[in-house]
Amino acid sequence: MADLTDTPKRIRRTAEEAKRVILDAAEKLMSNSGPGGLRLQDVAAEVGLTHPVILHHFGSREGLIRALNERILDDLRQRLLAIFSSYDKPSPDILDKLLDSVFTVFRGGLGQRLAWLGADAVPDDDPPAAIFQRFVEGIHHQRFEVLPGDAQAGQQDSKMLVYLVATAALGDAVFGTELLGTAPGNETERARQRFRAWLSRLLRTHLVTYTEAPIGDAPPG
Repeated sequence: MADLTDTPKRIRRTAEEAKRVILDAAEKLMSNSGPGGLRLQDVAAEVGLTHPVILHHFGSREGLIRALNERILDDLRQRLLAIFSSYDKPSPDILDKLLDSVFTVFRGGLGQRLAWLGADAVPDDDPPAAIFQRFVEGIHHQRFEVLPGDAQAGQQDSKMLVYLVATAALGDAVFGTELLGTAPGNETERARQRFRAWLSRLLRTHLVTYTEAPIGDAPPG
């Protein structure tokens, strides 16, 4: 007679725990193949579940990718706001520290996953633009507590600054090595550091000399 004590016990999870485990596995697989190579069968095998269970929680492959995108955007927002909140006292090197922290957040795969958002499902009820705007509002609220500049600056200026830094950090994460070269040793990393130092000087000049002025519409074409 078989020893029943050797029978693997079924892991019981709440719906939220099951979703988290599935998303963890999907994110791991997607980091290797991109969203185009993500298959529900592979996700199910990774976590020891069946294909119908994945469908039960997410409805479809597109629903799973949508949930992944929502998680990525929320993770980015929370991590960036945490970085900015951690610098609550002015200091001469505040911009350098902020830029180093923000650029680090985009590395390690997060920048690549964000780049995929433009090619796959995104949350209709909470699109990236809405999340970006909430982040801008949070940054603007804290901006004059830690950075030099005119305390009367409007939110539009903070939005442009956030857009500039986010675009630069995303580009660095996705294309930095290719654009700056792949020289032996730490030369590429030193080139990235020089770029961040240059960007810091650019931002510092803007913040110190800033005066409120209307920003017109972009010229056509």
